Amino acid sequence: MMEKLLDKVLKKVKPKKDDQEELREVAEELLEKAGEIIDDKGLDVTPMLVGSAARGTWLKGEKDIDIFLLFPEESPRSKLEERGLELAREIAEGKGTEQFAEHPYLTANIEGFDVDIVPCYDIKNPSKLRSAVDRSPHHQEYVKGQLTPELTDQVLLLKGFLRGIGVYGAELRIHGFSGYLAELLIIHFESFQDLIQNAKKWKEGQIIDFTQEYSTPEDVYRMFPDQPLIVIDPVDPSRNVAAAVSEKNFATFVRACEDLDRNPNEKFFFLKPPDLSKKEIREFMKKRGTKIFTIVFDTPSDLVPDIIYPQLRKTERTLIQRLDRCNFKVLRSGVHSTPKKSVIVLELSVSELPKAYKHQGPPLGVESDSFIQKHIESDQKLAGPFIDSSGNLAFELGREYSNAEEVIRDSLESRNGFGKHVAEAIGEGYELAEGATVTKLIDDELKGFFSRYLTHCLPWYC
Repeated sequence: MMEKLLDKVLKKVKPKKDDQEELREVAEELLEKAGEIIDDKGLDVTPMLVGSAARGTWLKGEKDIDIFLLFPEESPRSKLEERGLELAREIAEGKGTEQFAEHPYLTANIEGFDVDIVPCYDIKNPSKLRSAVDRSPHHQEYVKGQLTPELTDQVLLLKGFLRGIGVYGAELRIHGFSGYLAELLIIHFESFQDLIQNAKKWKEGQIIDFTQEYSTPEDVYRMFPDQPLIVIDPVDPSRNVAAAVSEKNFATFVRACEDLDRNPNEKFFFLKPPDLSKKEIREFMKKRGTKIFTIVFDTPSDLVPDIIYPQLRKTERTLIQRLDRCNFKVLRSGVHSTPKKSVIVLELSVSELPKAYKHQGPPLGVESDSFIQKHIESDQKLAGPFIDSSGNLAFELGREYSNAEEVIRDSLESRNGFGKHVAEAIGEGYELAEGATVTKLIDDELKGFFSRYLTHCLPWYC
């Protein structure tokens, strides 16, 4: 049954020959153009195709091409950034936009393909990086030397599976499995089925060491503490290729392997995201009976998602902590960003609390003068001191905040502890929507986020 399923899936996820030929032609044209421009300028730079397009491990429907421009290792950083962008603009013929991760690069749509043109250093030792992307050419050489056509098909099955269960992508928006990690897992286990049989038994702290640089598991854990999956990079033993994988997505992957082995089904490979209408979103919110607050603001411009998402999550954590200090417990929360709008969702079981609350003090036999003096003249005192039913001294005090919305609004005005660019964007203006009123503020892409948030289900069970 599994064999027939995988044959059927492979036909659906593998690009057709015409698609492969189209990508190959566009990539070769870009490399040729890059070489001519570099030669005309007399520069010592090598253009290189990397990533899934170079290795034939891209899924049907993906149209991504990564061109790296390798500068000599001794080049000044300023020269790499300035000349790299200059070359990228000419290769893309003025198309595209500049993006900034660790250093600038160009992204453009060329002949229907999403093309990234990325300057990097041509380093000899990948453990001695000058920029975060310098390993990519070494990854390219390693994987290309290991993959056979048969293994390439197995990689496509794994990538389809990862995409289907919602854990494909190492970017900080997802915290999942990168394409390179998928390739390494297949190289190690040699087939998708063997990987599934092994992975369904994985526990947190699973180790796969391509380098044999570490003598014991304890040595690995000291190097990579508190990481659920550790895959030692074959080109750099100091790096865990799976470092981006969150505990949640590791557990999702293991659970999906268990369930696929028990009940092979196409639904594990073809994600059908929920698509609620705005009316259905309102109905779901009403059915939950919770208090959902949504902060909507303009996304900071010219920043890539890998910069935006950590700042959104930092802001989310700060808001949760402030609500918790005021005794408002957050049931669930979430963040999402599109090029136009960003949202932070905070869902509470209760958004109103009584003004009065009991503040318990020391029991008999414990010094109590300082407790009494601190609260007896306090403006917050409503009653006390008195002895409560457990025999402890206590006061009844008035809360600083009895309404969760007040906590959120005050936090949004101060913006202390928020991500830098998110704080600046919120400072420019925001909307705070309670419950279903948010449907007046969201576009189709944000509607998709709320559809996923409200259904909140493992994809293969939904």
